[in-house]
Amino acid sequence: MAQNVETNHPATRPDSAASSIEHMEEEFRALEGARTRWWLWLGGLLLLAAGAAAYYWFADRTPVRPTRAVATTGVVIELAEPRPGKLEQPPTRFAWESISGRHDYHFVLSVEGETVPLVDRAVTNTSLELKPEELALLTPGRSYAWSVTARQRDRRILAAGQSRFQIR
Repeated sequence: MAQNVETNHPATRPDSAASSIEHMEEEFRALEGARTRWWLWLGGLLLLAAGAAAYYWFADRTPVRPTRAVATTGVVIELAEPRPGKLEQPPTRFAWESISGRHDYHFVLSVEGETVPLVDRAVTNTSLELKPEELALLTPGRSYAWSVTARQRDRRILAAGQSRFQIR
């Protein structure tokens, strides 16, 4: 029986060299597409790593002090607001817990590390609103410390608390 010339030709047989080359070309093209995707993944990973490195570099690594400090009597005033850390706006209100048996509270606000206070007041309430002229003294980029002491009539300290904040 005579075979068809077209089916015997090497280029037309499914297992021929030409068919294999075409098949290999298709595989290489598929691999090129995968390689492009691999570079995209690598680029995304590098971008993510750069973002993490920038956050680590620019993040504030200053440890936040606790919101309370022990007075000489060992009694602590819990300071409610502002909370320690970075604030977007200067705080207008300061608040703390009530201490029984006190005559007044001594409130002090100062630039952290400086000895002269910005605000130094005696109050009988458990909160204080800054006056506009006091609020104007608080500037962005600086850190501030504030403290409250509960005093008896003879000025002996019953309790104390201190905290800090920074204005962005």
